[in-house]
Amino acid sequence: MRSLSQTTIGILREEIAEYRRANRLSRESVAAGVVEAHEALGADASTGIRFEPKTLDAFERTKVNADRIFRWLDDSTKDANLLPANFLVSLLAGLPEEVRRRALDRILLPLGFAARALGEGRGAAPVSAGGVAALIREQSEAAAAVTGLLGEHGPGALAEARREVAEAVDMGQRVLERIEAQMAAESGA
Repeated sequence: MRSLSQTTIGILREEIAEYRRANRLSRESVAAGVVEAHEALGADASTGIRFEPKTLDAFERTKVNADRIFRWLDDSTKDANLLPANFLVSLLAGLPEEVRRRALDRILLPLGFAARALGEGRGAAPVSAGGVAALIREQSEAAAAVTGLLGEHGPGALAEARREVAEAVDMGQRVLERIEAQMAAESGA
């Protein structure tokens, strides 16, 4: 079971490790996405954290960047040179939305808050078969997790049910926003 006293860096490290395992990604692949997001946000200029290559070799540069980022995420074996606070947004931006939300939920939980994705607004794409399938999948996973709470359940069941219901709510909100955007577009609003 995950501990509420876990550090922010520990939560990020664990969520990234879980994402890497589930998708069979190397540290370098994750780091490349994080560096790309960092630069796209213009955070290299605003934070002073730069990933300038000391080599022109793309493989070596990606490895060096991965070593740097994952060294910042290691608060279990050392207590110096940890993740700079100004790099947190870049790190999260380089991860998929569901990983960001899970990490932020775990970070904010002791404060009584939860993270939610902002809506897509009026420019949202119309409802699609993929969107409907994703909604059904998320709602089914949430129902199964909540049903598991009816009898005796293990120590992680509450956290799992909460995560699954939050994902279903997020997906439902996205579909609702697409429906509303489509209604507005069709009514000429």
